[in-house]
Amino acid sequence: MKDITSENIAMKVMKSTTEKVELSEEEVSMLENDEEIQKSLQVLAAVQRSMLEATMPVPDVNGELEEIINKEDVNETSEHRHLMGYVISAVVGAAAMIALVFGYNYFSGIGESADKISRVETGSGETMTINLADGTEIILNDNSSIEYPHGFTGTDRIVKLSGEALFKVSKNKHHPFIVETAQIRTRVLGTVFDVKAYPGMEASVALVEGKVEVKNMSSGKVTNIIPGQQYRMNMTGGADIKKVNTDETTAWSDGVFYYDNKRLEDIMYALGRWYNRKVVFKDSTLKDIRLNFAAERKGSIQETVELLNSLGKVKVTTDNEKIVIE
Repeated sequence: MKDITSENIAMKVMKSTTEKVELSEEEVSMLENDEEIQKSLQVLAAVQRSMLEATMPVPDVNGELEEIINKEDVNETSEHRHLMGYVISAVVGAAAMIALVFGYNYFSGIGESADKISRVETGSGETMTINLADGTEIILNDNSSIEYPHGFTGTDRIVKLSGEALFKVSKNKHHPFIVETAQIRTRVLGTVFDVKAYPGMEASVALVEGKVEVKNMSSGKVTNIIPGQQYRMNMTGGADIKKVNTDETTAWSDGVFYYDNKRLEDIMYALGRWYNRKVVFKDSTLKDIRLNFAAERKGSIQETVELLNSLGKVKVTTDNEKIVIE
């Protein structure tokens, strides 16, 4: 026989807000007479409720529970009304816990202001993983920065990016996740995608899974893309969509330089950012050479240059300030 514990009873109390739950006579007795259970529910309720009331409206748990009770196919005995009356009283304070089921779980911790904005940035040769309060994971590429709140309190979950990041967004159909950059605005409900928006360069969004909506901040046009597509916006505001290998576009997040038939200019500027070197082409026509190239990002610049030279397409040299291609 399954043991009756305070934890089991508490779980049943929580479940009673969304579905019909029956308690045994022994459980009813414990719920009514065990002061420890009652006190724990009330303390948790008060703490969680105060967190929600400081940031957003709390669901009308009283009304919701009354409606559930009225719909239950049970006899309206005085004992039943007494029990459910207590359940309502105990759970009302735990509105925050119940609200998690309805999508209100945006808070980073007790005592922390949800409105507080954090800004993190990476330098050359650095990446960083950030976990947001809603469960979203962000991997920030080199020479990038992102601003995000400690908790999401409004309808939209908004972050601001400069540079490149891979987003693994926690799904919530009621609260869209939005990535704002100077050039584009990307809106999703829950998905995996890469946004690149370095200052002075074309911006892009590559979709790995799910669906996203991209707004061109220059023209105001909104475009939807599907997995395996990349939206690109050039420096004059024009945009196009192309099919891409998302393993390539997100390889950097796994610590790899990986380029499949890529223009040498694009490869070299990525290497220049990572190793903090200025890129110099002695002959501008070399920029359009296409290469297949892969290397570990943790390798030294000398090792990476040696790999490039081994391809026999160009001669690459480097010093403490620049990478020269000839």
